[in-house]
Amino acid sequence: MDNNFYNILQTFKKLNEGVMSEIDLELREIVANQDFDALYNLFSANTPAGRYVQEIYNDVSIDNHLHPDDDFERIEELVFDRLEDEFGGVTEASY
Repeated sequence: MDNNFYNILQTFKKLNEGVMSEIDLELREIVANQDFDALYNLFSANTPAGRYVQEIYNDVSIDNHLHPDDDFERIEELVFDRLEDEFGGVTEASY
């Protein structure tokens, strides 16, 4: 493999890890504080965490045959449950 190509791949890997840790930190805080207002804001945010939550929102809507306009509250609850399962561990804020 070309050394320059390898360096580019390593740079993207580091960027991706940074974005994922940013998402992780933000979502852990939302779950720890049960901050539904912050979660609601992410549904329309053009940020890494916002896009991540929007993907979950779409998946929950499809998987449970829920309509985004009619069943928003139920979808929001299910999204929070998924986030709680994934990010509900120990956080820095809980120390």
